[in-house]
Amino acid sequence: MKAKKFFTWIIVIILFAAAIFSIGWIQLWTEKGDNCTVMISKTSGIYEEPIVNGSFNWRWERLIPSNVVLESFEINRGTYSKSYTEKLDGADFYGSLTSTDFSYSIDLSVNITAEPDEILKLCEKKIIKNDSDLTEYCKGIVDSFALKLLAELKETSFADIEKSVEKVLRDFNNGIKITSAKITDHKFPDMTLYSKAKEITDQYYEVLNKKINDLADSNAAKIVQQKEALSKLEELGQIVEKHPVLTEILKEGNLEQIMKVLK
Repeated sequence: MKAKKFFTWIIVIILFAAAIFSIGWIQLWTEKGDNCTVMISKTSGIYEEPIVNGSFNWRWERLIPSNVVLESFEINRGTYSKSYTEKLDGADFYGSLTSTDFSYSIDLSVNITAEPDEILKLCEKKIIKNDSDLTEYCKGIVDSFALKLLAELKETSFADIEKSVEKVLRDFNNGIKITSAKITDHKFPDMTLYSKAKEITDQYYEVLNKKINDLADSNAAKIVQQKEALSKLEELGQIVEKHPVLTEILKEGNLEQIMKVLK
Protein backbone atom coordinates (compact mmCIF):
# COMPACT_ATOMS: atom_id res chain seq x y z
CA MET A 1 0.00 0.00 0.00
CA LYS A 2 2.78 2.36 0.92
CA ALA A 3 4.64 1.53 -2.32
CA LYS A 4 1.52 2.26 -4.37
CA LYS A 5 1.05 5.56 -2.61
CA PHE A 6 4.72 6.37 -3.15
CA PHE A 7 4.52 5.71 -6.89
CA THR A 8 1.32 7.73 -7.06
CA TRP A 9 3.12 10.73 -5.60
CA ILE A 10 6.03 10.17 -7.96
CA ILE A 11 3.64 10.25 -10.92
CA VAL A 12 1.93 13.37 -9.58
CA ILE A 13 5.29 15.08 -9.12
CA ILE A 14 6.41 14.08 -12.63
CA LEU A 15 3.14 15.33 -14.14
CA PHE A 16 3.41 18.57 -12.18
CA ALA A 17 7.04 19.02 -13.28
CA ALA A 18 6.05 18.27 -16.89
CA ALA A 19 3.28 20.85 -16.69
CA ILE A 20 5.67 23.43 -15.25
CA PHE A 21 8.23 22.58 -17.92
CA SER A 22 5.73 22.79 -20.79
CA ILE A 23 4.27 26.09 -19.57
CA GLY A 24 7.71 27.67 -19.42
CA TRP A 25 8.92 26.21 -22.73
CA ILE A 26 8.30 29.20 -24.99
CA GLN A 27 8.55 27.38 -28.34
CA LEU A 28 5.52 25.23 -27.43
CA TRP A 29 3.37 28.36 -27.45
CA THR A 30 4.68 30.15 -30.53
CA GLU A 31 3.52 29.94 -34.12
CA LYS A 32 5.27 27.41 -36.31
CA GLY A 33 7.13 28.27 -39.48
CA ASP A 34 9.56 31.05 -40.37
CA ASN A 35 8.63 33.28 -37.47
CA CYS A 36 10.25 35.26 -34.70
CA THR A 37 8.59 35.75 -31.32
CA VAL A 38 9.18 38.58 -28.88
CA MET A 39 8.27 37.83 -25.27
CA ILE A 40 6.89 40.72 -23.22
CA SER A 41 6.18 40.23 -19.52
CA LYS A 42 4.77 42.50 -16.84
CA THR A 43 7.53 41.46 -14.46
CA SER A 44 10.59 41.72 -16.72
CA GLY A 45 9.55 43.72 -19.78
CA ILE A 46 10.87 42.63 -23.17
CA TYR A 47 12.98 39.48 -23.09
CA GLU A 48 16.52 40.21 -24.27
CA GLU A 49 16.61 37.54 -26.99
CA PRO A 50 14.32 36.97 -29.98
CA ILE A 51 12.67 33.56 -29.81
CA VAL A 52 12.93 31.53 -33.01
CA ASN A 53 11.76 28.05 -33.88
CA GLY A 54 14.44 25.39 -33.65
CA SER A 55 15.95 26.81 -30.47
CA PHE A 56 15.08 26.19 -26.81
CA ASN A 57 13.89 28.90 -24.44
CA TRP A 58 12.39 28.29 -21.01
CA ARG A 59 11.24 31.31 -18.99
CA TRP A 60 9.86 31.38 -15.48
CA GLU A 61 7.76 34.46 -16.32
CA ARG A 62 5.34 32.14 -18.15
CA LEU A 63 4.43 30.46 -14.84
CA ILE A 64 2.62 33.60 -13.64
CA PRO A 65 -0.90 33.78 -15.11
CA SER A 66 -1.53 36.72 -17.50
CA ASN A 67 2.06 37.86 -17.06
CA VAL A 68 3.39 37.17 -20.55
CA VAL A 69 2.42 38.24 -24.06
CA LEU A 70 4.05 36.49 -27.03
CA GLU A 71 4.11 38.61 -30.19
CA SER A 72 4.86 36.66 -33.35
CA PHE A 73 6.49 38.28 -36.41
CA GLU A 74 7.04 36.85 -39.87
CA ILE A 75 10.72 36.97 -40.81
CA ASN A 76 10.17 36.77 -44.55
CA ARG A 77 8.03 39.83 -45.25
CA GLY A 78 7.37 38.94 -48.87
CA THR A 79 7.13 41.31 -51.83
CA TYR A 80 6.16 44.98 -51.70
CA SER A 81 5.15 46.63 -54.99
CA LYS A 82 4.48 50.32 -55.51
CA SER A 83 4.65 53.07 -58.15
CA TYR A 84 6.60 56.28 -57.66
CA THR A 85 6.62 59.52 -59.67
CA GLU A 86 8.97 62.51 -59.50
CA LYS A 87 9.82 65.55 -61.66
CA LEU A 88 13.09 66.97 -62.91
CA ASP A 89 14.12 70.37 -61.54
CA GLY A 90 12.03 73.06 -63.24
CA ALA A 91 10.04 70.39 -65.07
CA ASP A 92 6.87 72.49 -65.29
CA PHE A 93 8.71 75.56 -66.64
CA TYR A 94 10.81 73.71 -69.21
CA GLY A 95 7.81 71.57 -70.07
CA SER A 96 5.74 74.66 -70.89
CA LEU A 97 8.50 75.88 -73.24
CA THR A 98 8.79 72.58 -75.11
CA SER A 99 5.31 71.07 -74.60
CA THR A 100 7.05 68.06 -73.02
CA ASP A 101 6.46 66.10 -69.83
CA PHE A 102 9.68 66.05 -67.81
CA SER A 103 8.38 63.82 -65.02
CA TYR A 104 9.64 60.28 -64.47
CA SER A 105 8.17 57.22 -62.80
CA ILE A 106 9.01 53.65 -61.81
CA ASP A 107 7.08 50.58 -60.74
CA LEU A 108 9.18 49.01 -58.00
CA SER A 109 9.06 45.47 -56.63
CA VAL A 110 11.03 44.77 -53.43
CA ASN A 111 11.54 41.65 -51.31
CA ILE A 112 12.21 42.17 -47.61
CA THR A 113 13.52 40.02 -44.78
CA ALA A 114 13.29 41.15 -41.15
CA GLU A 115 16.04 39.56 -39.10
CA PRO A 116 15.00 38.49 -35.54
CA ASP A 117 17.58 40.74 -33.85
CA GLU A 118 16.29 43.75 -35.81
CA ILE A 119 12.70 42.94 -34.92
CA LEU A 120 13.67 42.81 -31.25
CA LYS A 121 15.41 46.21 -31.52
CA LEU A 122 12.32 47.78 -33.09
CA CYS A 123 10.20 46.41 -30.25
CA GLU A 124 12.63 47.68 -27.61
CA LYS A 125 12.58 51.15 -29.20
CA LYS A 126 8.75 50.99 -29.21
CA ILE A 127 8.71 51.53 -32.99
CA ILE A 128 6.58 48.41 -33.49
CA LYS A 129 4.32 46.37 -31.22
CA ASN A 130 3.00 43.65 -33.50
CA ASP A 131 3.25 42.18 -36.99
CA SER A 132 0.90 44.76 -38.47
CA ASP A 133 3.18 47.54 -37.22
CA LEU A 134 6.12 45.76 -38.84
CA THR A 135 4.26 45.66 -42.15
CA GLU A 136 3.75 49.43 -42.05
CA TYR A 137 7.37 49.94 -41.03
CA CYS A 138 8.53 47.86 -44.00
CA LYS A 139 6.40 49.99 -46.32
CA GLY A 140 8.28 53.02 -45.04
CA ILE A 141 11.57 51.22 -45.72
CA VAL A 142 10.46 50.60 -49.32
CA ASP A 143 9.53 54.28 -49.72
CA SER A 144 12.94 55.34 -48.40
CA PHE A 145 14.67 52.92 -50.77
CA ALA A 146 12.61 54.17 -53.71
CA LEU A 147 13.52 57.82 -53.02
CA LYS A 148 17.22 56.95 -52.99
CA LEU A 149 16.81 54.96 -56.19
CA LEU A 150 14.97 57.80 -57.94
CA ALA A 151 17.72 60.21 -56.89
CA GLU A 152 20.39 57.84 -58.24
CA LEU A 153 18.54 57.41 -61.54
CA LYS A 154 18.27 61.17 -61.92
CA GLU A 155 21.94 61.65 -60.99
CA THR A 156 23.01 59.22 -63.73
CA SER A 157 20.52 60.66 -66.27
CA PHE A 158 18.68 57.32 -66.30
CA ALA A 159 21.62 55.76 -68.16
CA ASP A 160 21.61 52.27 -66.62
CA ILE A 161 18.68 50.99 -64.56
CA GLU A 162 20.31 47.78 -63.34
CA LYS A 163 23.50 49.50 -62.19
CA SER A 164 21.48 52.13 -60.32
CA VAL A 165 19.43 49.44 -58.57
CA GLU A 166 22.56 47.47 -57.65
CA LYS A 167 24.32 50.57 -56.27
CA VAL A 168 21.42 51.68 -54.10
CA LEU A 169 20.78 48.11 -52.94
CA ARG A 170 24.45 47.75 -51.97
CA ASP A 171 24.60 51.06 -50.10
CA PHE A 172 21.16 50.93 -48.51
CA ASN A 173 21.30 50.00 -44.83
CA ASN A 174 18.24 50.67 -42.74
CA GLY A 175 18.07 47.70 -40.39
CA ILE A 176 15.45 45.74 -42.30
CA LYS A 177 17.14 43.81 -45.11
CA ILE A 178 16.04 44.30 -48.73
CA THR A 179 17.04 41.03 -50.37
CA SER A 180 16.14 42.03 -53.91
CA ALA A 181 14.72 44.96 -55.85
CA LYS A 182 13.51 45.27 -59.42
CA ILE A 183 12.01 48.00 -61.58
CA THR A 184 9.17 46.27 -63.40
CA ASP A 185 8.13 49.29 -65.48
CA HIS A 186 9.33 52.86 -65.99
CA LYS A 187 8.82 56.16 -67.81
CA PHE A 188 11.86 58.39 -68.21
CA PRO A 189 12.04 61.93 -69.64
CA ASP A 190 13.91 63.07 -72.76
CA MET A 191 17.14 64.21 -71.10
CA THR A 192 18.59 65.59 -74.36
CA LEU A 193 15.63 67.91 -74.85
CA TYR A 194 15.63 68.82 -71.15
CA SER A 195 19.33 69.73 -71.24
CA LYS A 196 18.84 71.81 -74.39
CA ALA A 197 15.86 73.68 -72.93
CA LYS A 198 17.83 74.32 -69.73
CA GLU A 199 20.89 75.50 -71.70
CA ILE A 200 18.89 77.93 -73.86
CA THR A 201 17.05 79.26 -70.81
CA ASP A 202 20.31 79.75 -68.90
CA GLN A 203 21.80 81.63 -71.87
CA TYR A 204 18.71 83.82 -72.14
CA TYR A 205 18.85 84.72 -68.44
CA GLU A 206 22.58 85.38 -68.69
CA VAL A 207 21.99 87.94 -71.49
CA LEU A 208 19.02 89.40 -69.62
CA ASN A 209 21.05 89.75 -66.41
CA LYS A 210 23.84 91.48 -68.34
CA LYS A 211 21.41 93.99 -69.83
CA ILE A 212 19.85 94.61 -66.42
CA ASN A 213 23.29 95.15 -64.88
CA ASP A 214 24.34 97.49 -67.72
CA LEU A 215 21.12 99.46 -67.32
CA ALA A 216 21.64 99.61 -63.56
CA ASP A 217 25.20 100.88 -64.06
CA SER A 218 23.97 103.52 -66.52
CA ASN A 219 21.21 104.66 -64.18
CA ALA A 220 23.67 104.72 -61.31
CA ALA A 221 26.00 107.01 -63.31
CA LYS A 222 23.11 109.34 -64.11
CA ILE A 223 22.11 109.47 -60.46
CA VAL A 224 25.69 110.36 -59.49
CA GLN A 225 25.76 113.14 -62.10
CA GLN A 226 22.44 114.47 -60.86
CA LYS A 227 23.68 114.45 -57.28
CA GLU A 228 26.84 116.31 -58.33
CA ALA A 229 24.76 118.90 -60.21
CA LEU A 230 22.48 119.40 -57.22
CA SER A 231 25.49 119.73 -54.96
CA LYS A 232 26.94 122.45 -57.21
CA LEU A 233 23.63 124.28 -57.29
CA GLU A 234 23.49 124.16 -53.49
CA GLU A 235 27.03 125.57 -53.30
CA LEU A 236 26.12 128.31 -55.78
CA GLY A 237 23.02 129.15 -53.75
CA GLN A 238 25.15 129.55 -50.63
CA ILE A 239 27.60 131.83 -52.49
CA VAL A 240 24.78 133.99 -53.81
CA GLU A 241 23.45 134.37 -50.25
CA LYS A 242 26.89 135.67 -49.19
CA HIS A 243 27.22 137.93 -52.24
CA PRO A 244 23.77 139.26 -53.25
CA VAL A 245 25.37 141.31 -56.04
CA LEU A 246 25.94 138.05 -57.89
CA THR A 247 22.22 137.75 -58.59
CA GLU A 248 22.32 140.58 -61.14
CA ILE A 249 25.70 139.53 -62.51
CA LEU A 250 24.45 135.96 -63.05
CA LYS A 251 21.57 137.33 -65.03
CA GLU A 252 24.03 139.20 -67.27
CA GLY A 253 26.31 136.14 -67.48
CA ASN A 254 29.49 138.24 -67.07
CA LEU A 255 32.15 135.72 -66.00
CA GLU A 256 34.85 138.36 -65.28
CA GLN A 257 32.64 140.23 -62.79
CA ILE A 258 31.69 136.93 -61.09
CA MET A 259 35.34 136.03 -60.59
CA LYS A 260 36.07 139.52 -59.15
CA VAL A 261 33.27 139.19 -56.63
CA LEU A 262 34.38 135.71 -55.54
CA LYS A 263 37.97 136.94 -54.97
